[in-house]
Amino acid sequence: MLPYLRHRLAIANLSEEVRFTKPSASYLYRKTSGVPRLINRIANLAAEQAAQLGKGRIGVRQVKQAFSKVSATRDNWLAPKDSFAPFLRVSSLVFFLAFSAVLMLYYYNDNPEWRVSSIRESIGKSRAQPSSSSPHFVVKAGTFLVRDQAEELRDQLGKQGFPSAIAGKELGDGWILYQVRLAGRYTKEEADNIVDILRTIGIKSVDAIEMKTEQVHP
Repeated sequence: MLPYLRHRLAIANLSEEVRFTKPSASYLYRKTSGVPRLINRIANLAAEQAAQLGKGRIGVRQVKQAFSKVSATRDNWLAPKDSFAPFLRVSSLVFFLAFSAVLMLYYYNDNPEWRVSSIRESIGKSRAQPSSSSPHFVVKAGTFLVRDQAEELRDQLGKQGFPSAIAGKELGDGWILYQVRLAGRYTKEEADNIVDILRTIGIKSVDAIEMKTEQVHP
């Protein structure tokens, strides 16, 4: 959970200003029951409050305050319509564009046998990638021979707050294998956390794939 929150802060360019503590990350995951959109809403509000107050750490107390402001529970997790709603929409858009940029850079530069198909034309700034000398993982959500099925899973992931893209691989004789992958590369701990979250929302085919060092080009 903590690597996921760190990643969200990095995408929002807030990683140098604020950070979640391990207890606050555990509390957030426990109280939200792992619902991604609820995690994202509470994390956004807590991070915004910490940045405004100049606090470098987001503790359990700040997370509780964020919960109280939106009256968040598993059955009632939609934030009230107030002045914070535009911020959520903008931050979600920035989050999606940054993930898309990471995905395109990774596939085109580090895994040339895959042809990436993205539905977005506007790409934001990508975050720094892990060192090529250390093991890294990608998160595969599903593999299909029918593109419509891949697009359906991609749309489902997007609705849950996990931007992804479809990679196609030629199999010969007119067959193409479509694979839905989350944007970015992760450490094993980060990938395992994301896999656990996706499985809690019913995506059972998700898996973390280690990318071999020899596949990475400088």
